[in-house]
Amino acid sequence: MDGVTVGQGNDEDCKNSDIIVKEEKDGIMGSIKAGQRKELTMPKRRYLELDEGQRKELEKVRNRHKLPHMREKAAVLLAIANGLSAHAAAASAGHRPHESKTVYGWLNRYQDGGIAALHVKSGRGRKPAFSP
Repeated sequence: MDGVTVGQGNDEDCKNSDIIVKEEKDGIMGSIKAGQRKELTMPKRRYLELDEGQRKELEKVRNRHKLPHMREKAAVLLAIANGLSAHAAAASAGHRPHESKTVYGWLNRYQDGGIAALHVKSGRGRKPAFSP
């Protein structure tokens, strides 16, 4: 254990009278109620395995799709397929960095429905203030 901090509980899960123990292990910070023991673990790394056809399809979308967000999503997915972690792919791919949870959402949608699932669904975005 690298470091332990003890303090009064003000987390949503605990009453104010509970004592919270915050542990740091290998750079990961977590909190538990006093008296409980919980091992702090990293989430499992996600991988994307592509066959030749899927890879060519993603490369085509990355290089030639008319919508910039589709090109960006394809580039991130190809980076994950090439061995980059989702966190690293989120930080480095495209014109701006993305949250890891956003990239995991793209990965889930691609694995469930392929390229078609990466399109932005109709009805998304800000609605007009005045109807035409």
